[in-house]
Amino acid sequence: RQEMAFNPAQRFVSFRDGTNIRQAFDGARATLKTGRLRVDGFLTRPVALERGVFDDEPNDKQAFGGVYGAYAVGKTVSLDGYWFYLDREGASYGGVTGEEHRHSFGLRLGGAANGWDWDAEALVQRGRFAGRDIAAWGGALDLGRTFAAAPLKPRIGLRFDAGSGDADRADGTLGSFNPLFPKGPYFNEANLTSFTNLLALRPGLKIKPAKALDVEAAVQFKWRQTPGDAVYVGPSAPLAGTAGGTARAIGQVYSLDAALQLNRHVALRAYYLHHSAGAAIERAGGRSVDFAMTSAQFRF
Repeated sequence: RQEMAFNPAQRFVSFRDGTNIRQAFDGARATLKTGRLRVDGFLTRPVALERGVFDDEPNDKQAFGGVYGAYAVGKTVSLDGYWFYLDREGASYGGVTGEEHRHSFGLRLGGAANGWDWDAEALVQRGRFAGRDIAAWGGALDLGRTFAAAPLKPRIGLRFDAGSGDADRADGTLGSFNPLFPKGPYFNEANLTSFTNLLALRPGLKIKPAKALDVEAAVQFKWRQTPGDAVYVGPSAPLAGTAGGTARAIGQVYSLDAALQLNRHVALRAYYLHHSAGAAIERAGGRSVDFAMTSAQFRF
């Protein structure tokens, strides 16, 4: 039994921090390190959570495996390539349920230099679902600049995230992107956003009022990639009544995040967001959402 994450972004395979129980897998994993290259190969089943204690078992209706390679171009830059496959029984897309056999082929470039930091990732997905071909894609670009010599050491950031939707349910091809095992609070702590059928732009500003304190304010603009598919919430669940129509706007998310690292073991956090309802949400009877949380974390 193990937890897996292959890069700091944890977009598509993650520990799933932010939820009450982290994501675990049962299976085998082998790692090869040689020079600047690291390669991980694995064959697992996701763990199915039960209500009792020490009774979780591997999900025999899912299998997840693949190969992930990371090459250190320099001290702070990594070039990654990977292939994942996911087999699922009882998968559901657009009201159709069937077996899913999905292959994901991806590239990632991440690093930092001269005050700049970046993380770019893109992948395509192929396979079969309920007698239909899968042709989906997804990715992200996270770019930031930190002014370390300025007061409050501000970081100005801009992130773009995208995942394909299924434009036509009758064309024999499934276009809905599957984010696999994503980081729950990647988009926001309320987990109100999925990569599936999404275009999202997020500018943000982070400052350090004190050495141990980080404060970030951000706004995210969200649209459906195609109006033929639904609006999805994390990790990839469609909202009832949102498929079809012509409206693309999902809404805007305004967030404020403050994190205080008291010492190497203890961290405190306060977080608030307001998610406005765009036309695609209002059409289905949805409304705006406010979410607030505080947390205390102890690491050992």
